Amino acid sequence: MAASIRILGVVAAAVLAGTPAAFAEDYYAGKTINFIVGFAPGGGTDTVWRAVAAHIGKHIPGNPNIVVQNMEGGGGMNAANFVYEKARKDGLQISTGPWNSMGALTGAPNVRVDYTKSPFIGGFPEVLINFTRTDVVPGGLKNPADIGKAENLIVAGLRPDSSQDLLMRLSLDLLGVKYKYVPGYPGAAKRRAALLSGEAGLTSIGYSEFKASIEPTAVAKGDIMGLWYHSRGAVPSIKDVAHFPAFYEKVKGQKLSGEKAEMLDTIYLATGVFLHALFAPPGTDPEALKALKIGYERLMKDEEFQKFAMKTFNIPIDFVTTEEGEAAIQKLLGKPDKAKIERLQAYINEGSK
Repeated sequence: MAASIRILGVVAAAVLAGTPAAFAEDYYAGKTINFIVGFAPGGGTDTVWRAVAAHIGKHIPGNPNIVVQNMEGGGGMNAANFVYEKARKDGLQISTGPWNSMGALTGAPNVRVDYTKSPFIGGFPEVLINFTRTDVVPGGLKNPADIGKAENLIVAGLRPDSSQDLLMRLSLDLLGVKYKYVPGYPGAAKRRAALLSGEAGLTSIGYSEFKASIEPTAVAKGDIMGLWYHSRGAVPSIKDVAHFPAFYEKVKGQKLSGEKAEMLDTIYLATGVFLHALFAPPGTDPEALKALKIGYERLMKDEEFQKFAMKTFNIPIDFVTTEEGEAAIQKLLGKPDKAKIERLQAYINEGSK
């Protein structure tokens, strides 16, 4: 009997060793994962992914070390294209940052990533805020609705097919604000600096970064004013600026409608489920993917991380499940509406002129 129990014990151990968790535990032990971020150190994207990197390692089976590697350029696409085309398949190089949903939808030549073939691990949306210098209006901006009086308004952007830039341009166009759009700023830190120096008059960054780096100084001095924020729906915890659709309705006395409003809604749908994402290279080792997804699921439930996020970013990180993210990618890119894409492409092209 004792011998039989020992044999059963060995068999059970062998079976357990073959489970995904056991394989995952072995896979990353003693290894280092590089999070490839497509923007410069110090910006909003870099800051949020360094926060994730500092916490997710303890949740991934095997407790690998996580190192952020900055690979700026191409409006974030240098890093994304590198991971998709050249990164190793061992799960040690992961793309982290905003995905270029609009470039993928319109077939932009700089977007060589096929997101439908890239293993999606997880992600989260980001609330974006449009803000301006108060001196863009003669006599000084008194309230956000006065932005329509702006003269020689220079808008600092990332790239014409950036969803962040498209939301910024569309909101100004819908309000009838005259402006000059200048793309090419490589990250949030550069756009922020452009406004603070007076080189530009209006731009967009993450709401959390605005609260942390702009509000305590430039807003407090009266040099900068938040205008409105963009997200798929209104965020109840944000009370200092209005959700753009509500702002538009208050200023114009009617709800958003028309072609540009449809474009705005498309972008809200594209980025409202998630804007930031972890993508692995196609063909990544299945055991690595299992371990990464286990770590991501555990991070989603980490209350200490959310406390850290609230303290650091003034807003919780609203993670989406892997399944929700995969469904959103297929919904957007699986069977796109060609007519809508053509209109969106034409609008993107206008920003390139």
